[in-house]
Amino acid sequence: MKALILFCIFMLMTVACAPTREASQPTGSTIKPTLVSPTVNPTYVSISPTEAISQSATLSASETPTAATSLNVSTTTDSPVTGAVQIAGGGCCIGGTEGDTIQAQVSFSAASSRGRVSQMRVAITRCSSDTDLERADWEPFVDSKTYPVYVALNWVGFYVCVQYQDEYGNLSAVYRDDISVEGMPRTPLVNPVDWYPQIQCFSEAEVHPHLNEVVSGTTVTFSWPDKNQLPRGVFYMVNVFAADNSFAGLAASGPIRGISLSLSIDPKHAGQIAWYITLVDATGTQLEHGQCDPSFPATLLTVNPPEGLKAAYFQYQP
Repeated sequence: MKALILFCIFMLMTVACAPTREASQPTGSTIKPTLVSPTVNPTYVSISPTEAISQSATLSASETPTAATSLNVSTTTDSPVTGAVQIAGGGCCIGGTEGDTIQAQVSFSAASSRGRVSQMRVAITRCSSDTDLERADWEPFVDSKTYPVYVALNWVGFYVCVQYQDEYGNLSAVYRDDISVEGMPRTPLVNPVDWYPQIQCFSEAEVHPHLNEVVSGTTVTFSWPDKNQLPRGVFYMVNVFAADNSFAGLAASGPIRGISLSLSIDPKHAGQIAWYITLVDATGTQLEHGQCDPSFPATLLTVNPPEGLKAAYFQYQP
């Protein structure tokens, strides 16, 4: 009986101490559970390296490619294409006579770590900026070319700039070279200081036809003594004038390096004829040496007619 009483007391205490269902919930606001989306496996797209570069590349306004230029073209100093250009073997200067055109030899060299260098474009200019080459046409790569250079008086510059391209469209930097061109004045055909004092003059008695001599026929031979050794490029010039037009018109003329010259004279010029002999250069310009007559510095005759031309006179009868 005593044991039964103790069991009942134990059961009553256990029931009294156990919490109710409502008491087991926390007090305050209800906390809603956070929903987590199910994990989605990502889809991977395969993109080639070239496509990745083209999608991420950006171009500045100055780098807009032409239709024939690919986006992977390099124009920087780290381009796979390198090269050089050299005028006249790298010399300091070339030259010639003023007014001449000489040929300048230009050497081109280029290489690419990606392939063969196939093209180049060249401008004969200073190329102060790379854009100076934009108007130059592409041409097949060669290792040497010659360019005509007009020679001006004194010193001028000759400039070349070039850009190379390999078979894959990679561009080199722009390479430049220049050279000085000296234009020397044309050497006179006759140096007055060295040669003019040696000129020997002709008296009227030493030339033919001379004063009062009568000449017949349609051809007249003019002659003079062999006193002068003419320098190269210097000629005697005979000029003939007829009295029928008051010696105002030239009846005949001609140059020669010898000591005689035959000229045809029209029969209408019958009568008194005047002629003189001078020295000329290859262009026909009279050389005014002043050795024989100060008033006519080009003549070789020492004649002093009272009037008219400073010439030798004869009678012409066709």
